[in-house]
Amino acid sequence: MTPKEKKKQIRKQRKKRFLTDVRDIFIFMGILLLLKVFVIDFGFIYGHSMEPNMKDGQLIAIKKWNIFLDEPNKGLSFYDKVALKNVRIEGQAHPLSLAKRVIGLPGDKIEIIDGYIYRNGKKISEPLIRERANQPDQTFQLEDDEIFVMGDNRNHSTDSRHFGPIPMEDISGKIIANVNAQWLSSFFQKIRISLHLEEDIRI
Repeated sequence: MTPKEKKKQIRKQRKKRFLTDVRDIFIFMGILLLLKVFVIDFGFIYGHSMEPNMKDGQLIAIKKWNIFLDEPNKGLSFYDKVALKNVRIEGQAHPLSLAKRVIGLPGDKIEIIDGYIYRNGKKISEPLIRERANQPDQTFQLEDDEIFVMGDNRNHSTDSRHFGPIPMEDISGKIIANVNAQWLSSFFQKIRISLHLEEDIRI
């Protein structure tokens, strides 16, 4: 083999390796995208309305596959923590992503009387809540495609008491874990990088 032919062969091998690497990167990115959309997603918490059970700066894991399956109530249960999308709040220019707790499921009747929560006529026990809501009495009758959500920090939360029940289509997924990661969330916030794994979840 002449030196010229050898150089040509080397260039051909390098090109082949490059194309193989590009293919593998796209396959990897495709797998990540599928996982993000259909399996599990991640986001950061910004705010205090779910304290003391979820805190500002925490990293959350969001289970998503049940949203796409034909499960009752999208696989959600009463008192689950849930990630929401496209929530419109008066005074906010754009829809927000929120983290709240499921207090009512489709078809439920929710009553707030003297700051206590009643679901279908029964007072709910809430050992995770520090203080009851200081507010006027309210009553909500949920449709078959709606849930009712509230923040655990009842007197410092904007939730279904203010913007009403949430359509099932605006559920991003069930929050299955939240861990402290303030340094990481602060880092991404400071350099203004959005991972787009999930928008910042505000509470």
